[in-house]
Formats: sequence, C-alpha cells, structure tokens
Amino acid sequence: MLASEDRRRYGLVLPQSIGFNLSLSSLGAFRRRWSGAIDTAAEGRRNRHFFSRLRIKAPDESAPVAGLSGGGQQKVVLGKALMTEPRVVLLDEPTRGIDVGAKLEVYELIHRLTAAGCAVLLVSSELPELIGLSDRIIMLAAGRIGGRFVRAEFAPEKLLAAAINPPPAAAP
Repeated sequence: MLASEDRRRYGLVLPQSIGFNLSLSSLGAFRRRWSGAIDTAAEGRRNRHFFSRLRIKAPDESAPVAGLSGGGQQKVVLGKALMTEPRVVLLDEPTRGIDVGAKLEVYELIHRLTAAGCAVLLVSSELPELIGLSDRIIMLAAGRIGGRFVRAEFAPEKLLAAAINPPPAAAP
C-alpha cells in the first residue's frame, strides 16, 4: 500500500463519495462469481466498517470526499489501501498537510497495523515521527544509505548527521 504525499492528485477521486473512494482498490473482492456484478451490499458493509474504524468526520460514507479536511482525506486514502488487506504497507509522508489531531489518529492506526503483524515502511521527513514510530531507521542521503539505526541508537544528532553527511560513494 502507498499513501501518497499528494493525496488530492493521486490518492482520491475528489468528485466521488467517501465510500466510492474507500472501495476503489478492492472492488474485485466484491464481485459476484456467477455474474461478475458488484455485491453492493457487501461493499456497503465494508465501507461502513472502515468509515467507522478510521473515525472519518462526515455524516456517512456517501458524503463527498472533496468536502473532508486534509486529515479526513488522508484517512480515506489509508482506508482504501487497508481494504485490500495488505501484509506490507508503504506510507509515504502519511501526515503531511494534516492537523495534529489527525496525525495522532494516523499514528494510532500505524500502531494497530504493526500490532496486528503488518509490516510498515514509513517514509517521512519529520524526525520526531520517525523516532516515535520506528523500530529501525535507514537514513538516505544523496541516493545512498547514510546510516542504519536500531531503536537504542535513535539519537537525533546521529540521525541528522547520517542524513546530511552520507558516506562517500564506493569506488568503481
């Protein structure tokens, strides 16, 4: 799963409803075997489940996704991906452009995913976010690995040094 840092451009179909956007990536799971038609009742139940689970602030899942706050839109992007039941999740700047309350809800969701055994790869430019959510950090700088760290080594100054001063490229 990829939660795009540019959710409005790549992650959502803005004129459509929250439910439409939630189930967009998993429509195949709702297809009836005998006819190929979408089981709209099953799709609706699953949409309501994720709408509730993600605590999306809207009257219901039929509300337009364009009317949601940035945090609400990000939750829909995350929900759309989670409906596919991934085992590995790639989150690319999942809290960019959202308020503090929505950030906390995204952090809770990440903790629930890892507690359920899902692997989460987090890309973030926010050092406190990386330190708070990660077991391991690989700092990249200038296209190279600047450093590898386990939780006991998460000192901000070490992490920043690895991001700013990558090791020299290996000789050919």
